Amino acid sequence: MINTYKFAKILCCWIPIRSWRHKIRKHIANAFVYFGKIYYSCDLLYPILTHKLISDKTKCLVISPHPDDETIGCGGIMAKHPNNFDVICINSSGVKYSWDTESANKIADNRIAEFNSVMKFLEIKNFWIFKIFGKTPMFDRIIKNKKNYLNVLDFKKYDYIFVPDWFDAHREHRFLSQNFIPRLMRKNGYSKHTKIVFYSVWATLNTPNYFEDISEYIDKKQQAILLYKSRTNCSDNYATRITGLNYYYGMLSNCKYAEAFKIISISDYLRHPDDKSWAKIQ
Repeated sequence: MINTYKFAKILCCWIPIRSWRHKIRKHIANAFVYFGKIYYSCDLLYPILTHKLISDKTKCLVISPHPDDETIGCGGIMAKHPNNFDVICINSSGVKYSWDTESANKIADNRIAEFNSVMKFLEIKNFWIFKIFGKTPMFDRIIKNKKNYLNVLDFKKYDYIFVPDWFDAHREHRFLSQNFIPRLMRKNGYSKHTKIVFYSVWATLNTPNYFEDISEYIDKKQQAILLYKSRTNCSDNYATRITGLNYYYGMLSNCKYAEAFKIISISDYLRHPDDKSWAKIQ
């Protein structure tokens, strides 16, 4: 973060009259703060319910780190526009927990079956899921599976690509959004007209700039979440807790239930500096 006062001091060091230096430094520093506020305010103003995101011909791709993430973040908008969405789940998340009696392999199979049933329930026509299981984190297995993802992914044909928020609380979610998906895009090519859409899973979005009204589809989203029985059995009121966030987003966007998104250009997405801490796992 730039110290605006020090920056203003450097800019004004050439001014010969000392009494004027402090006033000008203060003025420039205040201007930096003011324009910073405008920047973040405008970020919030565009385009909150000012236009319809999806038309009949809009092509969207949801990239889900694990089964149920896509439904948590985008279940409502997918239920609303099933013909416009393709979904790819990167990791079946067959995790061997100490309290589980099932093998990680069997857990992965169960979660794949749940994912497939949810996609059919939401009437999604094109969807893919990849079997990965073992100990977490599974970065190495995701990276080894790169060719299989590229066999089905064509980033160039989508208008919007939905990915987990950059700052999601789950480390595998952050790995995908910050590192792995940008690498796949550079490898496989992309359209400069494509927009990246961040969705929330295990964290709220800091500066959402689009809300989709899902009030009429909230029941279907809840039913889809409940189909993930392996998840709902681990947490009481799982679907209610998730849709509670949609109720909050609805309050922000003047409707009953909404999903919140942050939309940026693909050039801004790929321009974001790579987090060097991921380098040790590559």
